[in-house]
Amino acid sequence: RFVDFGSYTIVLNFMYNTYCSIRFWSGGARAWHVTGNPINSQNMAGRACQLGEVYKSRIYLGGDTSKEGNSSRLYFSDVISTSGIVSWDKTLNMVDINPGDGEGMTGLKRFSAELLVFKPNYIYRFRTSGVDPDPLIKVGTRSHESIVEGKRGLYFHHDTGFYRYSGGYPKEISRPIQDFVEAIPYSQYDSIEAWNDNDHIYWSIGQLSIAEARETVAWKNVVLRYTESSDIWTVYSYANEIRRGMTFNNGSEITRIVGTDHGVVATFNSGTTDFGEAIKYRLRTKWYEWEGISNRKIIEELIGICEKAQGSVVMCRTDENLEWRPIGQLRKFVSHFRKQNIRFHRIMFQVTGISKDEAMIFQGFEILKGINEGVIED
Repeated sequence: RFVDFGSYTIVLNFMYNTYCSIRFWSGGARAWHVTGNPINSQNMAGRACQLGEVYKSRIYLGGDTSKEGNSSRLYFSDVISTSGIVSWDKTLNMVDINPGDGEGMTGLKRFSAELLVFKPNYIYRFRTSGVDPDPLIKVGTRSHESIVEGKRGLYFHHDTGFYRYSGGYPKEISRPIQDFVEAIPYSQYDSIEAWNDNDHIYWSIGQLSIAEARETVAWKNVVLRYTESSDIWTVYSYANEIRRGMTFNNGSEITRIVGTDHGVVATFNSGTTDFGEAIKYRLRTKWYEWEGISNRKIIEELIGICEKAQGSVVMCRTDENLEWRPIGQLRKFVSHFRKQNIRFHRIMFQVTGISKDEAMIFQGFEILKGINEGVIED
């Protein structure tokens, strides 16, 4: 893991000849250093901290694995000097974050005027003058990489779902995708990775098995996308698992790049294929109950409106039926489906296909001819 401080990059989470868990990069010498000014990482010799953050002109380190009992200890440097020098006193400049709760530190993130210390099931708020003595926030995270800041707050994964913290108590935001939340294996909790763009939060959650109507469907390399402005969730399945995501400024534009599980760095959401594979998609609507669920309706004719249509397959489910009934294919901007005779109290539509060139833009359905039969006992 990396921490930027001043004009230096600090790397954590490794041991160098059993001596130090911190290196810093000197741009002038173009080399990694484990001792000396300006970071003086030799002052932390013997500690193996996994987490780092910058807060109020100090470097904070946590998740020490060098000694039993240190996993709840938060170390901090002195305030950086006017000449840019950092010094440490690992025996004095530290605070134990409620070691009595039985959990070790798993995340460290600056947010607003607070430094948030995460454990699997708790969050503590550190403000330099003190820390919450007891766990006031009883949700946390097992993955430091699942924590990311967006426009509306700080987002993270907990065993029970995905949450947003904007002060006070975190709000659960993942109820609409609860089936995906519950399908995440426990073994993947500590490796969930998050990143963001201007209006979205992404979480890479790995391999899933989702129970559907008649079968269990395997989803590979799943990424969940939450849209902050509209509270909408979108589910993606990629050719390769995304293990890291970040914002990259190359000097002329800002892009999002990702690193995959097979060692490739790629631009995210760019191009018309997924590493050469055609992009498959499935759009499923909510249940519709026009004119009340007690009334039985009949759809005789409808149209589907789609830009860049590529033969997407249109289907529907009605009432308690588990099978998807075929309606037709979207082959042009306005596709007309006649002689349907779809009888229902409630109905759900699905559009599936493979994007070969430009992505299709589905605009919706319009019912041209239908009947409301009223209350009819089947």
